[in-house]
Amino acid sequence: MLPETTRRNQPYGTASAPRHSLSLIRAGQSFGPLRREEPFGLPSRAELEKSPVLARALARGDSRRRELLQTPTLSLEEAARRLELSIDELRTAIAQGRLLAIPANDSSPSPTRIPSFQLVESHLLPGLEQVLKLLPDYGWFDALNFFNSPHEGLHGDTPAHALTQGQLEPVLRCARQHWQHLST
Repeated sequence: MLPETTRRNQPYGTASAPRHSLSLIRAGQSFGPLRREEPFGLPSRAELEKSPVLARALARGDSRRRELLQTPTLSLEEAARRLELSIDELRTAIAQGRLLAIPANDSSPSPTRIPSFQLVESHLLPGLEQVLKLLPDYGWFDALNFFNSPHEGLHGDTPAHALTQGQLEPVLRCARQHWQHLST
């Protein structure tokens, strides 16, 4: 079962999309060509790809996105069954940012899969909710990338694995440092 908590920010993996194209670039997400949005004057993806440096960066982001979408996942139904929740309760946990959801595949922006590292038998991974509270709302890509990337502060381990080893404090420190670095 999930403990009741609240979250004031928009959660990861909800159906709401980023408000402007810059969010898509910053999150490393690629949902096809980016639209030019007049208030921000952002270029389209095709315009960005004219620069060899930006084209390589976009390709790396696309590659990492495809790699992250290969993360072992559970359907909403399976995750709800394992956590002994209804689908509505599971969706509430996702909406409140207590559980990370990702798209089912590269062409689906809706959160329909639950990365399985978050569940240990019939419970959430200890410390998961505390870490999710520290992550800014850049979206599922950045959150999943954080959990699945080796970090120097964890001696090259991933936060997901470190949490399974009971290393909550080092993971929290790593999350704070990681997101401070991204926001500067």
